[in-house]
Amino acid sequence: MCGPKYCSMKLTEDIRKMAVAGEFTVKPEIDEKLLTLNAGT
Repeated sequence: MCGPKYCSMKLTEDIRKMAVAGEFTVKPEIDEKLLTLNAGT
């Protein structure tokens, strides 16, 4: 959902870019859960 000062799609994109750049790390158990959730969509 997006609003005038907030866009969840933009946040997701920014987090992915940070992860690729090595600026953001995720605990392995969280990463595994995210992959599982994404595989279901």
